[in-house]
Amino acid sequence: MVQHATPTLNSATADERGETTRTSLLELLHPDGNSNQSLVIGSNSPAVLLPVPRAQDDKYADLVILAPTVTECRTSGWLEEAAQSLAQKLETDGVAYVLAPPRWRSRVKSLLRRHGLAIGPPILHLPNRASSRYLVPLTAVPAQYAFSKLLPLP
Repeated sequence: MVQHATPTLNSATADERGETTRTSLLELLHPDGNSNQSLVIGSNSPAVLLPVPRAQDDKYADLVILAPTVTECRTSGWLEEAAQSLAQKLETDGVAYVLAPPRWRSRVKSLLRRHGLAIGPPILHLPNRASSRYLVPLTAVPAQYAFSKLLPLP
């Protein structure tokens, strides 16, 4: 199973070389607006969504991204192990974000619920997942506001 732990930095901070780092859009879903330690499980997360830089994977994380490939989903036991790892390594006040292939989403949701995790609303990536600029929760009020005020169609 592919796992990467990532200490994440606020976009206003600098790394050890003094270079400004960016905040992943997914960090903004955390109640604190950023995360201190991130973990990526799977090999299918778009680079634009990955918190940077990479680090060791033996710590707890307050942001866990589960992004399996179709091949990983088809591998016997991979999803079960990934869901268990996510549940074990996610801090109590942490956020998990799942980018699962469409065919496997219900299976992933079932596994995460089995580990006691609550499932939030689906989120639309605009313009697309690979170059996410906006994350729109697909619930009535946020979606209506986003599509009427922020991203009106011509």
